[in-house]
Amino acid sequence: MKQLAHVLVLVLAMISLHSAILADGPMKWQPISPSSPISSSNILKTVSNPYQLGHMVALGSGHGQVWHSYDNGSTWKRVGASFPTSVGVSDVTFRDEKTILITLVKGDSFQGIVRSKDGGVTWLIQSGPEQGLPILNLPGRAQSILAVADKSSTIYLAAGGKVYTSTDSGSNWGKISHDSGDGGDAGGLPKTATVSLAGRFGWGGVVFGGDAGVWYVHPEGFLRDLKSSFSNITKVSVDQNDVVYAICSGQTDHGLYQFDPSKDRWTHLKDENGLSDIAIDPHDPNKMVLISHEVPSTHTSPALWISVDAGKSWTRSMSGLPSTGFNHVAYDSSHRGRMILSTNRGIWIANN
Repeated sequence: MKQLAHVLVLVLAMISLHSAILADGPMKWQPISPSSPISSSNILKTVSNPYQLGHMVALGSGHGQVWHSYDNGSTWKRVGASFPTSVGVSDVTFRDEKTILITLVKGDSFQGIVRSKDGGVTWLIQSGPEQGLPILNLPGRAQSILAVADKSSTIYLAAGGKVYTSTDSGSNWGKISHDSGDGGDAGGLPKTATVSLAGRFGWGGVVFGGDAGVWYVHPEGFLRDLKSSFSNITKVSVDQNDVVYAICSGQTDHGLYQFDPSKDRWTHLKDENGLSDIAIDPHDPNKMVLISHEVPSTHTSPALWISVDAGKSWTRSMSGLPSTGFNHVAYDSSHRGRMILSTNRGIWIANN
């Protein structure tokens, strides 16, 4: 009986310790390259190159602010001098080891795509009908760009509520959606402000989210409305089992939703104001990280949560982080389990 009592005390102590760890968050965040000028910059997004170990690109909030690192973020330098400095940036993707594509923004007009084929040394702006893209300064900014690593090698661009594709590393583009004059378009895509793209693993193609909900687009033109009952989608993400996650910013339907294709239905996972981004571990779909931005109207501060059970439960994890704006979160393709958080005060990393 005495031995059983000792075992019970030990078990209770372990539970207490585990609870204490979870209360503070199981991860310890730390700034990346704290002595670099990038540590005090407002970083919108940081992405690692899946084709080149240690290569990372960071997008800043100012005009022409793009840095890259070839040593896992230890040192950073600005990209080549030919990068345009009169416009801002919104998204970045990699087609291969050396090919980088970045969307340019200024107000709500289209400012083109800038592409480098030599790892960021030289850059060339792409726009206009000769390349299958909108004319510069037309209404409709480029919001999201994504190169999908499937057999089609397709790059997807969301600009002005339309989805464009390229199969030649971004040299030429074709528009999937086109107006039919009745508020939708002939291809079945809604006329919407498309703001987020996410790659599909099993199906190929992408999922996109926007004002009209969530849609799936196959590179060969197959379309599917995932029939979300909510709209105002600001972010979509997809795990390796083709489960879709969508962040909704609606006044009544806000929070995180999950679409399970095997059940063909949506589940509301987290009811939270101000959610802005989600990242899913590419090696373990149960692990994910979720962030929110400041919402002055509800006195909500920036926050970060992690889940190890595919979003069923969440643990707040702010240990080491500054109380500042969180802009983007991603998993590092070069380091298994490492997460990258872009904030108003530089870049922060943690291992999950």
